[in-house]
Amino acid sequence: MENLDRKLEGVVNKTDITSGTTLASNGKLNAEQFDFMMKQTLDQAGILKDVSKQIMDSPTAELSDFTVADRVLTSPGEVTGITATGITTTKRTLTSVELTLSCHPSYQFMEDNVSQGKGLDQIVEASSVGYWNNIADLGCNGTGTSSGFLSLNAGWPQLVIDESDSDLIYDVPAGTKDFDGTILPNLVAQHNSKYVLMPNKKIYMSRADWLLCLADIAGRQTAYGDAVFQGRAPLIFGDYEIIWRPYWPSDYYMVCDPSNLVLGVQRDMSIEQDKDIEKRYHIIVITARVDFQIINPEAVVLGYDATP
Repeated sequence: MENLDRKLEGVVNKTDITSGTTLASNGKLNAEQFDFMMKQTLDQAGILKDVSKQIMDSPTAELSDFTVADRVLTSPGEVTGITATGITTTKRTLTSVELTLSCHPSYQFMEDNVSQGKGLDQIVEASSVGYWNNIADLGCNGTGTSSGFLSLNAGWPQLVIDESDSDLIYDVPAGTKDFDGTILPNLVAQHNSKYVLMPNKKIYMSRADWLLCLADIAGRQTAYGDAVFQGRAPLIFGDYEIIWRPYWPSDYYMVCDPSNLVLGVQRDMSIEQDKDIEKRYHIIVITARVDFQIINPEAVVLGYDATP
């Protein structure tokens, strides 16, 4: 899997995403512009900076993983040989969906803008950030069903629900916000024992829930509770760090290693510009093809009120 953050370490000559460079070449980003845009904008898009990025060279890409069977040790008898250990391979597929954002700044707005000549460049950059913020929202809340924005693709919580595996779900009692005594211990207890020693375990929740959780844990009146309340220590339950990200839905809690969550982006991406000379406005259209996936759902737990 291509790690975009590692790939860009030490890169000095980055190409900006502006009307003068990007839009002058029919909109399609060259490789350097694409990498710069991904790095620049994903760092501002909440959860997208945490997850693994899979750069796709075609509309589909496979994510491969494998597990070794449990309790496979044997004591070989004399002259009998050794039984081979079972290895299970799995493949999950990214299938990109084309998504666009269109912006129409008027001639008058551009003329009156305090940035004047640089106004269009700033709109391009702001639209790029807005585009990936929308992708982050979709990754957290997308259902892939019905209609409207959330139907465009299934996000990571929905992917866990779609697995239809009760081992991956903690059914949170309706209406409870007892984090310290109910939600957190039961959520962590649901985590598959094979993965509890992962070094980068997180519990994702919304900011509103995180603040309630903070008040719950800080209310212990201990030195740690004081440090957490004052922002001098991370919010931790056991050895799971509790974090919030913009767009994460309230009343949903996910245990995972963020690198297990994948954002797939097809490299054939464009930022195109045109004008409507009669209606007197510029047209900026950003287009990319993206998908969300989880490499190993067995290592994830989603807590929410799953009772109909």
